[in-house]
Amino acid sequence: DNGGSSKLTIADEKVISSATILTLATGGTGVIEASGAATLEAKTGIHIDDDFTGSSTASRPIVINADSDSNASTDGTLSIKTGKTLTSNSNTVLITAYDVDFDGGIDSGTAAITIHGSMDDQTIALGAAPSPAAKMQLDGTELQLITNSGGLTLGSSTSGSMTVNGMADANSVAVGPVTLLATKATKTVTFATAASLFNKGITVQASEGVTLQVDVTTVNSAS
Repeated sequence: DNGGSSKLTIADEKVISSATILTLATGGTGVIEASGAATLEAKTGIHIDDDFTGSSTASRPIVINADSDSNASTDGTLSIKTGKTLTSNSNTVLITAYDVDFDGGIDSGTAAITIHGSMDDQTIALGAAPSPAAKMQLDGTELQLITNSGGLTLGSSTSGSMTVNGMADANSVAVGPVTLLATKATKTVTFATAASLFNKGITVQASEGVTLQVDVTTVNSAS
């Protein structure tokens, strides 16, 4: 926390870390700026409470790990405060977390965003919550707060199985093509309960297969 200062600057290639919660805030109406590549790490969650702007120089990624000890606790959440935006200036954004809680937005311009779980085999839900609940959930309203043309990748080669439920066209209208990954052995992606629509196309990769229990529609083809 930077007290009453109106600007918090993160120097190029610096790592900001916390053994507990990391809160980024200026204490007023200021902004947080990264002058180059930036890495944020915390063991029990990261809270972005003010606008965060990435470097204007290309190839300066923003890397965020809100559960750096990966200890299976439920407190490694990345949150963005209502009305605030993480703007990367077309630099890639890589997010590792136990869960995400987006009340504010992420804008990565032409660059891609990747979100995956902090634990091996961590289950992920996209859309409405399944039963039983997944360990990470990115609901439709949260996806709707992500803006870019570079697309979103959810999951990884270490993630658990994934469930997709009831994604509306409006949820993905501002984001590029969506990629879902559950490529670790025995893992699956299941579209269940309510039909889903994706505005700019979708790519799904799963080691043990993809199950379509409901209709899945792509409104526009991925470029």
